[in-house]
Order: sequence, then C-alpha cells, then structure tokens
Amino acid sequence: YLQWLYFMADTIYPSYSRYYHAERYTARSEEASGVKQQAQQTLFKQWQVVEDALQRNGPWLLGRLFSACDIYLQMLTTWHETPAELLNAFPGLRQVARGVAARAACRRAIRMHRSETGL
Repeated sequence: YLQWLYFMADTIYPSYSRYYHAERYTARSEEASGVKQQAQQTLFKQWQVVEDALQRNGPWLLGRLFSACDIYLQMLTTWHETPAELLNAFPGLRQVARGVAARAACRRAIRMHRSETGL
C-alpha cells in the first residue's frame, strides 16, 4: 500500500507538475518546452511501471484488494492532458480507472469536479 501511495505521490505527481508548470523547472524560459516534453516521456515510463504491476498482480494495485491507492490512481489519470490517450495505451490503468469510476461516491466526485475521465 505505502509503496504505491508513495510512488504515485512522489514520482508520478511531480512529473505532472513539470508537465503543466514547465517554466518553474528551468531558469531559461526558452527551455520550458523541453522540460514539458521530457516530463511527458517520463510519465509514460512511470505509468508503464504501474501497468506492468497491474498486468502481473491486478486487477487492483494491491491485487484482489481494492484500496485508496486505486482511487488515487484514477484521480491521477484525469490529470493527463488527454486521459483517453493514457487509458488506451495502458489497459490495466483503464480497468482500474473504470472500476473506481463505477463506484457511486466516485461518480459524484467526478460530476462535482467536472473531471474528464477519458472513459
């Protein structure tokens, strides 16, 4: 549980920060596009780590046990510029995101925040 929580919070989350706020990660504004491009490449590598684990041990991050990590994963997938692109590239992520989004509480949160799920 903690491994996945920390991986998402300390690895994937910062990559989205670099993607959406690239100008904060360089002293030269003309280099921001390179920071953003590298963040996008890094994100796909990081999501691949999650996908590989889901393919080996799924359907949830903790195997057969649904947890808050799955909810956090689903939320992070909505941060992708085009969530559908991410979910189409990673079927295990799509399965988790779909499973979380099917829960009543999650559906309410998605409606309330008008999140684009890509599903």
